Amino acid sequence: MIRLFTTILVLVLLIPCAQAQDVHFSQFANSTLLINPATAGVYHGKERVTLNYKSQWSSLGSPYTTYAASFERPFFRKRNSTNAHIGAGLHAYQDQAGDANFGTSQINLSLSGILPMNDVSTLSIGLQGGAAQKSADLANLTWGNQFDGEGFDPDLPSFEIDNLSSSWYVDFGAGVFYEYIATDDHILGRDYLQFNIGLAYHHVNKPTLEFAVGEDKLIEKYVGHIHMRRDIPDTYWSVLPSIIHIQQGPHRETYVGSLLRYRFKYGTKYTGMITESALSFGVSYRFEDALIPQVYYEVSSYKIGISYDFTVSPLTETAGFAAGGFEISFVWANMYRALDNKKPKGGGGA
Repeated sequence: MIRLFTTILVLVLLIPCAQAQDVHFSQFANSTLLINPATAGVYHGKERVTLNYKSQWSSLGSPYTTYAASFERPFFRKRNSTNAHIGAGLHAYQDQAGDANFGTSQINLSLSGILPMNDVSTLSIGLQGGAAQKSADLANLTWGNQFDGEGFDPDLPSFEIDNLSSSWYVDFGAGVFYEYIATDDHILGRDYLQFNIGLAYHHVNKPTLEFAVGEDKLIEKYVGHIHMRRDIPDTYWSVLPSIIHIQQGPHRETYVGSLLRYRFKYGTKYTGMITESALSFGVSYRFEDALIPQVYYEVSSYKIGISYDFTVSPLTETAGFAAGGFEISFVWANMYRALDNKKPKGGGGA
């Protein structure tokens, strides 16, 4: 009965799922190119590599898994200058859901125009373009004509298509991003007040998804996000509140949360030979859906994040409170040092 219900559900949702929400990670700060193309290259460094993995709802059967990777860097940023320059980022992900492995494979190129307005403010505008395909492997499903009167016999022919894929389609998006960074030097090191806000518009061209059994449109998605870092003076502590809202057609998600960050040591403010090491921990709340505790550890040029989505929606009645998603991220960033000959005068946050 469970497999029959699963089969019916997959058939009902297979094509309309194009109008569900896109894939996304709970660790938004570590998946910026997926949120807003205007963030490409907007950071105080050279190259940056990010890896993401999420496994969701494994307690209900076959988990929903998402893999993502990105590479980005700024270009034409001049030495000791607040000159306008560009940023570029390449981002790819693959998402698979349920027994049918229904999901999306997509690769995007993001380009941003970055304008340092002064020593503390930066404005960027970004465009994103890419190619994607949605697909499903139906070989693991059972069908009505495989029912022999007592149960399902997988050896009976289903007379159904084993694999179902859409044709490749192009997808475009755009965004705008503003960042403010002020620093305060003192005997221990350097404190930061950092604030950024962004807006993004995805699926601008409303791409058509063409399947063997029909077609549908991918509807637009709007994203708004705010992040802040406030270092508490004369302490090793920082507060990092954030909020993000996503809307795609009738589907909405809003996250609010905050982290506490403890610096084990300050980075050296003059030589740049020693970088900060820190531990951050906190919780986010996805309205009417999940509590998301998360922990991040930073050392040298590396950052690793771990989180878990604890479901608090009515789904807990059947799946339990622990139903949700495990997520891990890894970031490597080749940051500017104080003695680096290519260090800019301002703009671009850590």
